[in-house]
Amino acid sequence: MFVLIVLALIGHSAFLSATYHKTNLALASQYIVKEFDSKECILPVEWEAYTRYLPTFRYVQKPLWQEQCDLILLGGNTHSQTTALLAEHNIITGYEILEFEGAVVVRKSVREKIFD
Repeated sequence: MFVLIVLALIGHSAFLSATYHKTNLALASQYIVKEFDSKECILPVEWEAYTRYLPTFRYVQKPLWQEQCDLILLGGNTHSQTTALLAEHNIITGYEILEFEGAVVVRKSVREKIFD
């Protein structure tokens, strides 16, 4: 029984390691720090654990269209999953999805800002 528990824990650990290697949240977070001001922007995250890379930001756990900030979401989903998540929150157009080795940052579209 003990051996089964140890094997299960090892398998779970390997799964989590593989999952975290697929998304480079540190790289996406560096982009956010460079491009967005934590005093003006709320950090909209897909999962609360993502906030560990950006402790100076207040956060909300959902996509968010902010009037004073172009940041819409920090997440770890695929392009299609991110699009579906945005649509669930009535964000249909006016954004671009930037990919950082599996992590995504969604921001308002530069083209959309030009035409506003």
